[in-house]
Amino acid sequence: MPLTFDGGSLHEMVAGSRGSGSACSISTAKGVKVTDVAWGSQDFFARNGLETPYREAPELCVEIVSPSDSTLEIEEKINLYLSKGAREVWVCDEDGRLRFFTCRDSIDHSRLFPNVPDDIPFQ
Repeated sequence: MPLTFDGGSLHEMVAGSRGSGSACSISTAKGVKVTDVAWGSQDFFARNGLETPYREAPELCVEIVSPSDSTLEIEEKINLYLSKGAREVWVCDEDGRLRFFTCRDSIDHSRLFPNVPDDIPFQ
């Protein structure tokens, strides 16, 4: 089920910018992790090509929390993606609420995609 909001789906929104958006695998200190949605700029793909798992994280990594995910697992993924170079990690909970993280702390809104709402109702 895609995440959708008034501006379209989350996947469409990040894919429509100057880069590419989809799930991707990233080689981390804790093995290969796969994001639910990711966005990488043209520069990211120029450096990394298309072969996965990537050695660095794309600029944006998104995790969609499922009932089987523990808080510890999500926190670990946030830290792993940020340590591999992600500029932002978004976490979408089961109610469609988004939380945004950078390497410094949590932030109120995305700096990469400032028009993204804080809540994304599932449709």
